[in-house]
Amino acid sequence: MTAIATMPSAALPVEPGGEACYELTVRNTGTVVDAFTVEPLGEAAPWTVADPVELPLFPGAEGVVTLRFRPPRTSATRAGLVPWAVRITSRENPAWTWVEEGMLDVAPFSEVAAELAPQTSRARGRRAGKHQLAVDNRGNVPVDVRLFGGDDDGHVTVDVRPAVVTLQPGTAHIATVRVRARKRFWRGPAKSHPYRIAVDRGDGQPQVLPATLLQETVVPGWLVKALVMLLLVMLLLAGLWRAVLKPTINDAARAVAAEKAAEVAKKEGNAAAKEAMAAQQAAAGGKPATSPTPAPKPSPKPSGKASPQPIDPLGNPVSFRIATKAGDQDVSRALSDDSIVSITDLFFQNPDGDAGRLEVFKDGDLIYSTRLNNWRDLDQHANAPYEFKADDKVRIKVTCENKPAPGAAQAKPCTPAVTLVGYARKPAQ
Repeated sequence: MTAIATMPSAALPVEPGGEACYELTVRNTGTVVDAFTVEPLGEAAPWTVADPVELPLFPGAEGVVTLRFRPPRTSATRAGLVPWAVRITSRENPAWTWVEEGMLDVAPFSEVAAELAPQTSRARGRRAGKHQLAVDNRGNVPVDVRLFGGDDDGHVTVDVRPAVVTLQPGTAHIATVRVRARKRFWRGPAKSHPYRIAVDRGDGQPQVLPATLLQETVVPGWLVKALVMLLLVMLLLAGLWRAVLKPTINDAARAVAAEKAAEVAKKEGNAAAKEAMAAQQAAAGGKPATSPTPAPKPSPKPSGKASPQPIDPLGNPVSFRIATKAGDQDVSRALSDDSIVSITDLFFQNPDGDAGRLEVFKDGDLIYSTRLNNWRDLDQHANAPYEFKADDKVRIKVTCENKPAPGAAQAKPCTPAVTLVGYARKPAQ
């Protein structure tokens, strides 16, 4: 027989990311040398370490096994009372085992991360700039987040919708930020209006994200230059018309008129001669000659103007968030049913620090690949947009390389996410 020291009745406090220890006393009450294996069980098993794992004891001897509880500082670690248990097995008599249990009091923690994309927006004329604000709850308790923004000089108005977000542990939300300049101007260089977006987590230390609105003039500089060039071209064409084309056309018209007049005079002379011959024949008893019938004049051809070709409108800003989860780490989806989507920015999120590789495909073509081990948050901006037609699909493939925690049967699955930001437009008809 063997015996275990009495277990504590109070829960053992522990901080996520920290360590708490408990010493478990084992006594060999048998008559032979025996060794006892200690195996963690239950919810706390992935982050429980027994030191030593096997305890050899002489008959009547006692030994101490130190249990080290190391809950990770992630959203998957539940706050509050978490049960723990260890199973102790005799090597001499494996069929004889017993289980000791206890409670851990896991402390809550709050951690909110936010990212703004794009950091600089443009406002043309009366149009406002637009951003996407991604807010992630990396803590282990729900949190209410208040979102607002503004600038010190009062040059812009900032509207964040929704203004208040409740995030559960391990979840994220994307809010829309619209910023508008209070005044507009007609000419001159573009103006930069810096402002800030605040993410208030209720702890008195809000996260502040800098942003910029680039306000462009109502009448762009290229339009003035284009009008001046158009006026110069019109003056050049008018001078060419007056100096070259009009005199040439007048000369050609005069030549044609002279030829027509000569033909008419010749025809009139022939007609007079025929009339004189007809008069002579009439006097001699012949038939009078008939005058020729003039030929009908051709009708002028109608002229028409070609209708102008329609111009495609600018695309509207869009964003898509694709997240992977356990059992579904190869995700494929179409971005639109009837629009062409141009992706300009990619934002990657790896809040749990998973290990492995993440790949982004356009249909079967690989457009981006990265190791998960190297970052928690990553953003990539394309020099030329990735264009997805209505029948194109974006595919997110995750090759997970997480290692099992000590004492765990299998490794935790990878759960990264990708946010794609760009513009959508209707195809030309």
